[in-house]
Amino acid sequence: MVAASFFKTITAAAILVGTVLAQDPGEGYIFKCTRPGVVALTFDDGPGNFTDEVLGYLDAAQIKATFFVIGDNVAGLYGDGLVREYQKGHQIAYHTNSHANLNNLTAAAVTTEMTKNIAAVKAKIGVEPVQMRPPYGNCNPACAAVMKKLNLAVIQWNLDSNDWTFETKVAQAQGLYDNVMKGITPSNPAVDNFILLMHEIHGFSVKFVPKIIESIKAKGYTFDTVSGCLGGTVPPYKEGWGVTYNGALANGASSVPPSSAAATASVPASGTNSVVAPTGALTGGSAPPNANTNTTGGLAANSKPSSAATLGGNSMLAVVLAGLSAFAYVLTL
Repeated sequence: MVAASFFKTITAAAILVGTVLAQDPGEGYIFKCTRPGVVALTFDDGPGNFTDEVLGYLDAAQIKATFFVIGDNVAGLYGDGLVREYQKGHQIAYHTNSHANLNNLTAAAVTTEMTKNIAAVKAKIGVEPVQMRPPYGNCNPACAAVMKKLNLAVIQWNLDSNDWTFETKVAQAQGLYDNVMKGITPSNPAVDNFILLMHEIHGFSVKFVPKIIESIKAKGYTFDTVSGCLGGTVPPYKEGWGVTYNGALANGASSVPPSSAAATASVPASGTNSVVAPTGALTGGSAPPNANTNTTGGLAANSKPSSAATLGGNSMLAVVLAGLSAFAYVLTL
């Protein structure tokens, strides 16, 4: 109830300035790619009922995506979906254990959310991702301190389908495609790039994945994982890039070989588009083969929205919008 009230308040405040926002800015937070002409397609809240459908579409389009997964879903009925995502070479990252609003928790509770998420993922795929996305985009300074202690990079976004808003009006779901294209159509792949947010737990949204991919490609963009779109500066896993699963390479492939400098830990730079390699991140470099799709599905345990924003690829715009988000947050206090 508190999370829902917060979300409604910040959304209403942001609408007053013409843009819907719900992301906290923070030192070293990543809102966009660093490579022009690249889109990182990301899915929150899974694994779930439609994981295999998403994987089929990604296979057909021959692209890699990034999945921000919930620990309860992984440790529960749908852990096999995570394994298939990983085996196919998609990047895996964290989305907390229970989709909690981290701004409402103590530092100890935030730590518990993340350590449970980390344990659930590692138990299934044997590696530890080094990136996370906070539910609702909420990660205030207290939350940021925990992420820094855990050596986790915070990944936000600069393009949002807002697909969750159509959950009660599926007949209007075309709107989620329109939301994406509002960012893509006026953009320039020679200079722009996007981290695109969707959810793998909504069937009506998943159905639009092929059309969205086709339209983005037609504009002249290519797709990569979050680590790939950052030019290899933040490897996907603590173990690096060239990790194995049952003898097969599966590591969140990047079309840009990571540099040896990517493993160097550093203090996050100020701003909303800093890229920092978490301490202990290693590098390697190899592309995973595809794996066969298992048709087992699952039901996501939590369909709460992770976000509400559709932003352009311009870095200055990202800074301005992040500031407006902080202003909207103040209005809730």
